[in-house]
Amino acid sequence: MNSNNGNPELKSKDEPQVTKGFKFRVIMTLVFFVLALFYIIWLLKII
Repeated sequence: MNSNNGNPELKSKDEPQVTKGFKFRVIMTLVFFVLALFYIIWLLKII
């Protein structure tokens, strides 16, 4: 019973860390994607 009760606790503790890392990755990817779009548009304007 103790091992079964311990597993959900470990999962619940790991989930917030995973979500924080996932959110950080999503934000960084969106920022880099927007910067890439602005860079491409800037290059097209120069041409």
